Amino acid sequence: MAIKNLSLFLLLFFAMLLVQAQEFANKDLQSLVDAERAFSRMAKDKNTREAFLANLIDESISFSPGITNAKPFWEKLPITNDWLYWQPVYADIAASGDFGYTTGPWSYRKTKTTAPTTFGEYITVWRKKADGKWKVLIDAGISHDSYDVDGHAVHTSALALQPRKYSGQNFKDELTAVEEAFIKEVPGDVLKAYTHHASKEIKLYRQNKFPSSAVEEVCKTSDVITFTPEKTIVASSGDMGYTYGIVNIVKHDTAGMQKTNNANYLRIWKKESGIWKIVIDLIT
Repeated sequence: MAIKNLSLFLLLFFAMLLVQAQEFANKDLQSLVDAERAFSRMAKDKNTREAFLANLIDESISFSPGITNAKPFWEKLPITNDWLYWQPVYADIAASGDFGYTTGPWSYRKTKTTAPTTFGEYITVWRKKADGKWKVLIDAGISHDSYDVDGHAVHTSALALQPRKYSGQNFKDELTAVEEAFIKEVPGDVLKAYTHHASKEIKLYRQNKFPSSAVEEVCKTSDVITFTPEKTIVASSGDMGYTYGIVNIVKHDTAGMQKTNNANYLRIWKKESGIWKIVIDLIT
């Protein structure tokens, strides 16, 4: 009886491990999540600098805090004992299977044995290279109040992938035109522009706030916001892409005084029923 119970326990134990290891039927999506976790694990097992350099490529961009070529930035940093820890809680992938992103909470410790002192949310956009390895295209994030990094299941989009067959159309130009149209709408009415272009699954990231899907709460503002895009990247399947650049925010206080802030933005777009919609919008 004891042997039978032990066998049953081991069967359930390994079944549980299998479920944890394979969360998604889409193998490309699973490999993307695995790549993000391996990235974070290397930061713990070795150090944060080495982990980033192992996952960056020459064209990688980070917001550090300005728009920066990420690889030279990390190459110049010394190896330290501090520890940046993060885990994915959401991931999505293009129909091509070689382009996607993950997002989730992060924490920072001065050493690996001390309690975290800073918290936030990260967004990493990835591209799979010809050798099958995922590499970081852009790394960005925000800071917010204390939040537990561990203990969260990883979710993905509930919307079906909608690839388009190549028809000679330049997907980059297509998304660039959509981004420019959105940008022109924003100064007139920020909330209206976001409502018009928001995905059903949009997540908004703003400094010192938790990510939110409440478009009206986040975007109802009298601020004058101007976006200046720097680059657009689109998956070969033409169903997912992102833009990033500079954002200028002009605020007016109750006394009528004007204050101008410059920041960076990252916007991830995805096709929904053939129409580009914003799924991730970060200003930091």
